[in-house]
Amino acid sequence: MEEGTLANQPLLWLEGTQSHYHTGFAAEIKVVFGPRMRPDRLLEPEEVEVYLHDPRGGKSPLSLRKKEKNWLVFSFLPQEEGALTVIGERRGEGRQYLAKTIISVGHDIVLAPTPAGLPLELQPLSSLEVHQGDSFTLTLLGGGQPQPEGEVLATYSFNLEETFPYKRKTDAAGRATFPLEKMGNWLFVAQASGFLTTYTLLRVR
Repeated sequence: MEEGTLANQPLLWLEGTQSHYHTGFAAEIKVVFGPRMRPDRLLEPEEVEVYLHDPRGGKSPLSLRKKEKNWLVFSFLPQEEGALTVIGERRGEGRQYLAKTIISVGHDIVLAPTPAGLPLELQPLSSLEVHQGDSFTLTLLGGGQPQPEGEVLATYSFNLEETFPYKRKTDAAGRATFPLEKMGNWLFVAQASGFLTTYTLLRVR
């Protein structure tokens, strides 16, 4: 898929509603569908599966909390502090959409959990505590294996361009590095073999 085509391709992505969460209080996750971080269509709840990835294996489904105008909101009750991986999956239009973000429960959470083992996945290597002007490195994984020479695109909240402003080819270890020149949420995108995957980096300050 060419970059220009991907720029207009609807994507599935996830956004946290807070900078961090606390145990014993509901954590809400927005599930959004549209091109380049622009909500385009409200999905029906049955179209998407949203769950916490358990590094010991298995999934913990999130519950639908409410429908907003342009996105769904799912929630769960965190039981312990740490970095948690949230996954969204949807099938449609001849492909499988995969979405991932990592949220912090508690303060001073800087290290990402292990990869979720998705068919196609973007895994952060950099600290989760990032600021405008920092660099951010991810690894593109396919079935858990690094994917060299893969294309990773990136955009950010409120980008008005009609394309992705950042594009990188992964190196021999499957890694790509981006400059975080804007504050807000960032969306990283890759595609291969019928899979379209996203990773949302939350709250660049």
